Amino acid sequence: MSDKQTNRRYRNFATVVYPDSAKKNWQEILEEQFIPAFISPLHDMDTNPDGEIKKPHWHVMLIFD
Repeated sequence: MSDKQTNRRYRNFATVVYPDSAKKNWQEILEEQFIPAFISPLHDMDTNPDGEIKKPHWHVMLIFD
């Protein structure tokens, strides 16, 4: 890799998105804004240490130059 590529910086933001509080087309909105993102599969079977099931959610990382 060139020096230019190795010194490139990014701003990454990680968040959690809940289906019941996000617009149905939130992923399309990201695509339309050309925002690169990593989106996990829907986590709908995660549990807390006490065994209670967590709210369904996606883990999302947004990447900005």
